[in-house]
Amino acid sequence: MICFRHVSTFLACTFLGCSLARAQVTPAAGEEKLKRSVVVRAHEVFDKRKLRLFVVVDEADTEGRYLLNTLDARSFRLSGKDSEDAPVEVVSLSTIVTKSPPVQRETAIIFESSAELTQQQSDGIRKAVASFLGGYRSDVLSVRMGNEENSSRLAWISPSQSENPRAIQRSVLDSPVLAGARGLTPALCDGIRDLNVIDAQGTGPHVQRNVIVVSSDMPSETKSFGEMAKCLSEADDIGARVFWVRLRSAPPGAENSGKFAKTLSAGVFASNGFTHSIPLSADPLPALNNVRSYLDDEYILEFDLDRLKPYSDTIELELTASYHGNIIKSGFFKAEGFTPYPSPEDIARQAQIQDASRRKEIFTVGLIVGILSLTGIFFWFRLKKNVHVCQECSFVVARNFQDCPFRNPKCYGRLSVIHGPLLGKVFPLFSGENTLGSRRSSMVRLRGRGVAADHAKIVLSKRKALYSPAKGSECRINGIAAIEPRLLGSGSVIRIGDCVCRVDFKEGE
Repeated sequence: MICFRHVSTFLACTFLGCSLARAQVTPAAGEEKLKRSVVVRAHEVFDKRKLRLFVVVDEADTEGRYLLNTLDARSFRLSGKDSEDAPVEVVSLSTIVTKSPPVQRETAIIFESSAELTQQQSDGIRKAVASFLGGYRSDVLSVRMGNEENSSRLAWISPSQSENPRAIQRSVLDSPVLAGARGLTPALCDGIRDLNVIDAQGTGPHVQRNVIVVSSDMPSETKSFGEMAKCLSEADDIGARVFWVRLRSAPPGAENSGKFAKTLSAGVFASNGFTHSIPLSADPLPALNNVRSYLDDEYILEFDLDRLKPYSDTIELELTASYHGNIIKSGFFKAEGFTPYPSPEDIARQAQIQDASRRKEIFTVGLIVGILSLTGIFFWFRLKKNVHVCQECSFVVARNFQDCPFRNPKCYGRLSVIHGPLLGKVFPLFSGENTLGSRRSSMVRLRGRGVAADHAKIVLSKRKALYSPAKGSECRINGIAAIEPRLLGSGSVIRIGDCVCRVDFKEGE
């Protein structure tokens, strides 16, 4: 199917920095007719500092086209104009067919129609052109047939017109043979003017323009060669490349003897196109498919430009391709949209700012730690000054050791909490009745589950200690339930609810 996309130029130039960089190498000895070029058709910046190139590499002469489909990543290098670093190597390489970012294509197809050709030859040319159009993509298309005196336009598709691929193919297949001698100058000039009219309307700079000629080498034509050369010059002015599918009628040794063949071959060579020669009796379709393969196939190269250290968002780059012992350069092109590296001055300034900020943070942290340390030391000394612990009974006293209740002569012992909510708490036991319970007024105030308000009492005298539980309260002395009054000895363990306590008496009491 023929696809015509008028918006392709807008899309390509919006999302891609399109550039056409073309260069040629001076032919070596014995290769006067050989041309080589590398074209960066478009580029795309992605992932901050990565670059994707869409490249066409061409090697052609006036007699044939050599498709370079064996190049590998080692064949390509990318260098910066202002960079002293070594060229950047390809990260990845692939080839595609018409799947790269779209570029507008304008094509004029001219084929020979003459009564001097046999019906079989004329039918073969028309069928080949119609089959070629079935898979060819072009936004602008002019299809013409002609001879030495006549020119007939069979199809004309412009951006403002709708496409009808089947109608174009049918028009080519049903076209009658034109009366007249073999020749092609009028049709060729008219086809080039069709593209020139579109170019004058302002289609944009990034357009692929092609002129495809299918004809014999026509040794009988004897006029209009100056006009043909002028038209081919106009094709070169608008950037159109001329491709000639040459149906060879002359013997192989005399292929360039005709003036028509020389004129058309010179125009093909000047436009960086190529000639595909086949016998007059052969099917032209394979040769046309070779032209389409050249127009559609291209390399996709991806480069990581981190090593070039771009200090701005725009870099001038040059692509180099190496093959057959020759090095071809694309010429410098600008790539925009990079995320730039900071310059050495910016890096030094940023380092100074970070160093000053780090010193400020260290000073602030040191100051806070110092203040907290001094505050802790101050409160530690204050507490140590006001708090005293009796070394004999472990009671904490407020002023001095003389206030320790254990030093009181009426204090016969102590009750220490060894398990439960008040673990570590020590209560003095005085002569007489000592009440135990959760009530605030209790002499031994315990807290925890299972502790009643008035749970029990311990009655002390110099000769005995009697534990008396309150009615209904539960407790255990040395693991044995105590429901009646019991005598206590020094070291007895009393369990009251969640609290486990130990009773100790002074020696001799």
